[in-house]
Amino acid sequence: MQIRWRLAILFVQLILLTIGTYAVTKEIISTQTWYLAGLLAVIINPQLLEPFYPRPGDVIANSILCIALLVTTTHVVAKTAWDVFFFILIFTLALGLIAIMLALVNKLQIRWRESLVLSHSKPMLVACIQLFSGLL
Repeated sequence: MQIRWRLAILFVQLILLTIGTYAVTKEIISTQTWYLAGLLAVIINPQLLEPFYPRPGDVIANSILCIALLVTTTHVVAKTAWDVFFFILIFTLALGLIAIMLALVNKLQIRWRESLVLSHSKPMLVACIQLFSGLL
């Protein structure tokens, strides 16, 4: 994705945030926590730098931060939506943790295979060295 499209998506996100804010509060800018979190998410959008997928560590960090904000604020309006949002955050946190665990398991399996190959190849290497040194 070219930078032009990424910047276009950034402006679309800002426009959607502004429209949503105006629909809810009848103001273009709000001092509510959700607006500031949305604005911060748009501003530090990783899509500008990482156009494909976020790293699992970023997903975990964002989920934890969002859960902390969600737990510490009051939910007067749309209580059910906040509950659904909380479960979505828990789900994304779990997916990030699973992705990191699978990456670690894959890395350990590769190391185990390499050590297995090396442990079987060492006696063969020693035998070849002895054979060739005997021929000299």
